[in-house]
Amino acid sequence: MNSILFNFLNRDTPRLLKLTHRLVAAGIATAVAMLIVTIAIMQGFWGSYVSAARGFHGDMVILQDPEGIVSTDMLSEFRSDTHSSGIAAESPFIVREGLLTGGNGVNGVVVKGIDWDSFSRVHMGLLVRWDEGGDTKFLSPATTSALPVILGSALDATERPTHLFMPTKVHPEGESIPINVVGTFSSGLYDYDHQFILVPRHQLGALYHLPEKTVDGIALRLNNPDETWSLARRWQDQFLNVTVATWGELNYAMFDALRLQRTTFVVLMSLFVLIALSNVTGVVGLQVWFRRREAAILRLLGLSRSELRRLIWRSAIRTSIVGVTIGTSLALVIISWLRFSHFIELPASVYFVEQLPLQMKTLWVGVVVSGVLLAAATVTAIAVVRMAKLPILKGLVRI
Repeated sequence: MNSILFNFLNRDTPRLLKLTHRLVAAGIATAVAMLIVTIAIMQGFWGSYVSAARGFHGDMVILQDPEGIVSTDMLSEFRSDTHSSGIAAESPFIVREGLLTGGNGVNGVVVKGIDWDSFSRVHMGLLVRWDEGGDTKFLSPATTSALPVILGSALDATERPTHLFMPTKVHPEGESIPINVVGTFSSGLYDYDHQFILVPRHQLGALYHLPEKTVDGIALRLNNPDETWSLARRWQDQFLNVTVATWGELNYAMFDALRLQRTTFVVLMSLFVLIALSNVTGVVGLQVWFRRREAAILRLLGLSRSELRRLIWRSAIRTSIVGVTIGTSLALVIISWLRFSHFIELPASVYFVEQLPLQMKTLWVGVVVSGVLLAAATVTAIAVVRMAKLPILKGLVRI
């Protein structure tokens, strides 16, 4: 019966009303597509940055306080924490600053001394490309007189640097140390790849006459990454002579800016969707105006006002459903095209990545579609309630 009444109310749809429905559906589709693509891009940036930060720093880092000393002996104290799932791997490191010279110019870099075996177990997200025999030279530096170095990929050039200038224990004013580039690493973030170089820890420590177990920090990979934040807080309260920092805190400024940017863009795109949905009120108004004769007949035949509202709502909500369906499909096509075509290239020095990152999950699309449909149903219902209060029975004047 409802189908018969619905078909009667929507018979012989005027051309203007059809055009209005299509324009409103197109507006909703465009806004929904923009919202989904925006979310995919912002989540892509977030995922890329998180993956790179965790791959480069580990889940958390134990750092030396200005008045404290970090030693590898401290690991036994952290491992004794029975309230955690435990430490999967650790990587002690030394950090100094220096200048790369030779090759294509001079570059200021952060020199990170590492033990490759432990480093590779913690920083599994780091991609290292060895030159021929480079891994042997790095693991057995005695085979070469120069300091073996793994360059950040953004520092790699046609002519590689030949020396590292940095202060040492013997030469506090600075010393030019010959280096041998044995490979490059890529973290996924230009900032790291352009600022860091990796060298053997014991050789860097020897330049400063550091005891074997004294380091500047220890990177940790946890058995359960979800415990990172709670463990960091508890260990910071427990060990007052060190700083326990998570991967997010080490990159706080970047993630804070990205979080603000993500929120801003999603809010703006959501406003566009609401503006597009507000046009549904115009569709309802035209529907009532053009169908006032049919509505009046149905009212005289005993159709209640609430039943009439449901029929009008059903007719108007179809426009929103069509718009959301087309918009979602369009967004999926755009995201797939951008993901596989690599059409947009980004300046790595600005965005830290070279290709536009995209990340999309079915859950996010479902939340967006559900939210838009709920908003559309609400807007349409409000419009129908207001329009249904008009003196529809006067439509019989046209009979």
